[in-house]
Amino acid sequence: MIRVIDYGLGNIQAFLNAFSLLGIDADRAKAPSDIEEATHLILPGVGSFDLAMQLFLNSGMRDAVESSVLEAGTPV
Repeated sequence: MIRVIDYGLGNIQAFLNAFSLLGIDADRAKAPSDIEEATHLILPGVGSFDLAMQLFLNSGMRDAVESSVLEAGTPV
């Protein structure tokens, strides 16, 4: 399943709506355990990189994302 990483920034629902319209199964990743179930990851970006990185680091999902992408080869 495609997971859109919800770390407190970005329009997650816009991604989910687009996938739904295309008939593609997608959901939010709200916790590190959600990352493990993902076949693909989307890390939404914003104009304020510093704020985005701080929120992403505070979300507790960085290690899970790094492991999923670097070790398991999950596309992001």
